[in-house]
Amino acid sequence: MEKVISQGSGGKMSSYPIKQHLLCGLPPLLIIVLLWVMVGSDSAMTPFFSAYRETHPGLTRFMQIITDWANIPLYILYTLLFLAAWRNKNASLRHFVLGAVAGFLAALALSEICKITVGRQRPLAGDGFMPFSFTKDYHSYPSGHTTRIVSSILPLAQRYGNALLPLTLGCLAALVGFSRVYLSWHDPSDILGGFITGSIGGYVAWRVSCSFGCAENKNR
Repeated sequence: MEKVISQGSGGKMSSYPIKQHLLCGLPPLLIIVLLWVMVGSDSAMTPFFSAYRETHPGLTRFMQIITDWANIPLYILYTLLFLAAWRNKNASLRHFVLGAVAGFLAALALSEICKITVGRQRPLAGDGFMPFSFTKDYHSYPSGHTTRIVSSILPLAQRYGNALLPLTLGCLAALVGFSRVYLSWHDPSDILGGFITGSIGGYVAWRVSCSFGCAENKNR
C-alpha cells in the first residue's frame, strides 16, 4: 500500500503512518467480521444480544461501563498533554494536541452529518430509514462512540506508535464498538461506518499537525 506524503512548513517530507493506522484498525475490524460470522447479519444481532443480556447481567453492566466511560481517559490524557506542552513551551506537543482536536471535531461533524443524512433506525427501534431526520432514534449510522474512540486513538498511535501501542489502542476501540452492538444501540455495519469516519478524523489530525511541520511532530 502506498504511503500518503505531506510536506510540513519546514519543507521536509513526511509519510502518513499507515502501518500504525492499520494496526489500530485490525482489532475493531476483526470484531465486526467475527460478529457477522458467528451471529449472522445485522438483523440477527438485536434478538441474539437481547436474549444474551437477560442471562448475563454482570457482563451487561461491564459493557455499559465501557460504552459510557472508555473515551473519557483519552480526553483527560489530551488535556494533560496540552497543559504539559503549555507549561514546558513544547511547540511540538502543542501542535500535536491541536491536530488531534481538529481531527476529532472533523470526525464528529462528519459523523453527525452522516447520521442525519442516512437516517438509519437504531436496532432497538426497528430497521427502517428516515433520511434527513433529526430524531435520535434514526441516528444509528455511523456509530458516534466508535467515531470518537477511533479519532482519539489514531493520533496517539501516529506519534508514539510501535506495534504494541496501536494494537492495544485498537483493542480498546474494538471493545467500545462491541459494547454498542452488545447493548443493541448499533449494528456491526454502524461500527464499520464509525471506524471510517474516525479514520478520516485521524488523517485530518495528522495533516493539521503536519501543517506546523511534520519533522518536529514525529515521535517526540
